[in-house]
Amino acid sequence: MKFLQLLLLILLVMAASACKEDDPADSSDTDTDTDTDTDTDTDTDTDTDTDTDTDTDTDTDTDTDTDTDTDTDTDTDTDTDTDRDACAADAAETYEEDISACSAEATDYLPAAPDDDTWDACITDDNAWHRIEESVSSIARVEAYDAVGALLWNNPAVPSAQDFIDARILLDAEEGLGSRVDRRYDVHYAPPGDGAACDEEGVAELHPDYCVGPALLRPVLNDAFVAGAGGT
Repeated sequence: MKFLQLLLLILLVMAASACKEDDPADSSDTDTDTDTDTDTDTDTDTDTDTDTDTDTDTDTDTDTDTDTDTDTDTDTDTDTDTDRDACAADAAETYEEDISACSAEATDYLPAAPDDDTWDACITDDNAWHRIEESVSSIARVEAYDAVGALLWNNPAVPSAQDFIDARILLDAEEGLGSRVDRRYDVHYAPPGDGAACDEEGVAELHPDYCVGPALLRPVLNDAFVAGAGGT
């Protein structure tokens, strides 16, 4: 199950492109330890011996020992992330673009002012981005991966045979994850000399190393789903 999840996740990541800017590191550690040890010993011994026979012997011995030991250890370690501070400073600045030296050519397309250009009406004349199609296949593949996971590796219960069958249907939906398996190739090997695609009939069998998706990955997936649907 874990192998199947990992394989599908790798395929999903390879099929999609994403860019993410690293967040500035945030690290601030302040550690202050103060250890004070004070030891004071005072020993006073007074011994008086008096003999009243024919002589008097008085012996007074006073011994005072004072030992004061003070050990103070102060360790202050402060680590301030300069990158974070620099990023915060940049964010506080307001960027103002100087476009005084930039002027539009008479033939430029002006989506922000379509009435001022010579181009025909266009869907972007409202100065906004529009999808070519309402359904984006990459979004559908991400949703399909999550749905397969809910049936199999994220299922709180033991997946049933029907769960594997439903997951297989999701995998092989049009332009779904399965389609990306069937067209996956490995650039480390020479492609077919006639320029044929790996998802064309017979090409994967003749070039299994290059057409790694349909020739090597697809059989592993098929076997896993067949075994799951059979209860094994």
